[in-house]
Amino acid sequence: LEDLRNHHLIPLSTVFVMVTGESGYERVVSAVELAPNDYLLKPFAADQLHQRIARCLERRNALLPVFDLIEIGNLHEAVIQCDAGGERHPQYLVDFLRLEAQLLIGLGQPGRAQAVYERILATRALPWARLGLAKALFLQRRLDEAERDLTALVAENREYLDAYDWLARTREAAGRPHEAQKALEEAVSLSPHTVRRLKRLGEIALGTGDLDVAARTLAEVVRKGKYSDFRDPEDNVKLIKVYVAAGDQEKAARTLRELDRSMQGMEKTEA
Repeated sequence: LEDLRNHHLIPLSTVFVMVTGESGYERVVSAVELAPNDYLLKPFAADQLHQRIARCLERRNALLPVFDLIEIGNLHEAVIQCDAGGERHPQYLVDFLRLEAQLLIGLGQPGRAQAVYERILATRALPWARLGLAKALFLQRRLDEAERDLTALVAENREYLDAYDWLARTREAAGRPHEAQKALEEAVSLSPHTVRRLKRLGEIALGTGDLDVAARTLAEVVRKGKYSDFRDPEDNVKLIKVYVAAGDQEKAARTLRELDRSMQGMEKTEA
């Protein structure tokens, strides 16, 4: 699902339900973090699956006019349709408001997005709305306010992992990369399987000179990305840089051979 979303291989209207027997805490957190439409643990009854899919389709159909406008790039009209959709389907009002705020962020209007998130929070203290408000503040360069809200959010919702990402981003923008690294390390300890976060942690650790964390994290990125659309020769190159800086020529050479072997034919590999 992370691959599909990151590379825009499925439209917004796709209903994605995860079904698994995997109940390990880290696996479940990593999967739910990707926000599938639903997540079912086996065993379950057929009626339960049917009800979950029907519920997903009902919500999807209500949001479909907005999704279609987003797919063709008509974001301004999509914002208007969010208002209309909330009136037509009041049971999904919060979903339409959430989409509207995200669209306003994408349109470079964080002030208007802030107002939408504040409207949501006036009725319900939803963690994702608090995160959205912090994003809007960040994009207005109100870094102190954003960090204050994000710090409170992760303190109250330890497993809300996107908040750690934005806390790290806010601290980095404020010129405090070591504290940004600390936030990402905590998120990775809770959810160690999300490639984009591992990659970012490795990059920041390389920048702060923490070669142990950089080596461990980037090695995991290379391992996980090997059979994924996330594979990128740059990840191998960064890992090689870490090994060279640490004086480990053997691991650097091995990583270089792995780059040549596993990524032949990719545009960046030869360079």
